[in-house]
Amino acid sequence: MLIRMPVVEYYTRSTFKGMLWFFGIFLAIALATTIGIATVNVDGTFFNGQEFSFALVFAICMMGDFTSELHFMFQHGVSRRAAFTAFVVHILVLSGFYAVVLFGVNHLLSFVNELLGASMNIQIVFNSVFSGYLDGLGTVPTAIISILFYWVMLLAAGTIGYLFTILFYRLNKLARTILIGAPIAFVVFLPLINVIVDGRIFAFFARLFQWFFGDYANPNPLNGIAFMTVFALLGLTGCFLLIRRIKLKKA
Repeated sequence: MLIRMPVVEYYTRSTFKGMLWFFGIFLAIALATTIGIATVNVDGTFFNGQEFSFALVFAICMMGDFTSELHFMFQHGVSRRAAFTAFVVHILVLSGFYAVVLFGVNHLLSFVNELLGASMNIQIVFNSVFSGYLDGLGTVPTAIISILFYWVMLLAAGTIGYLFTILFYRLNKLARTILIGAPIAFVVFLPLINVIVDGRIFAFFARLFQWFFGDYANPNPLNGIAFMTVFALLGLTGCFLLIRRIKLKKA
C-alpha cells in the first residue's frame, strides 16, 4: 500500500502540536485585541491579517527536521515515494483543517466585535479584497470559496516551506547563505529600489496581481485558487524530484 497511515500520523504529530500552540496564543492575542478595540470605542476600520500570519506559520511548521525524518522512514522500510506520498496526504489534511480554523477565527472575531457593540469595523481581508465577487453570493457559497481559498493558500505556503528545507539541505554553505539572505534583502531594499526605478517594481506587482486574480478593481478569488493550486503542484513535484535524487548524510 503506497499510502501508509502510520507515516501520515508521524508527520502530523511532528507539526500539529506546533500549529496548535500557535493557534492558542494567536486566538488569545486576537481576542484581547478585539476586546481592546471595542473598549476604546474608536471609529474606523480595522483589517485583521490572520491569513498572512497563518500562512507564514504553516510554512515554518513544514520546515521540519528533513534528514531525521527520512532516516527514520528508511530504518522502518519506508521508501522515498511512500514517505513523500504520506507527506502529501499530511499537508493536504492539515492545510484543510487549518483553513476551516482560519475561517472560524475570522468570523468569531467579527462576531465578538459586533456583540460588544464596537464602533471600529473589523474587516476580513479576504472578504474585503474580493467583495465585488462575493456580493450577492450568499452565506454558504461565500464560506465554501473562503475555505477553499485558505486551503490552497496554506497548501502553497507549506509547499514553499518544505521545498526550502530540501533545497537548504542540498546546497553548500555559500548557496545556503544566499538562499536565506536573498529574501531578507529583497524585503528590506525593495522599497528603496522601487523609488529609484520610479515605482516600476510595485507597478509590476500590481500587474501581476491583475494577471493572477483578474480585474484589479474586481478580483476573482477563483483565479487565485487556480493559480495557488498550480503553484503548490509544481512545488510538490519539485520536492519529489529532489527527494528522489538526494543523498542522505549519516544521521
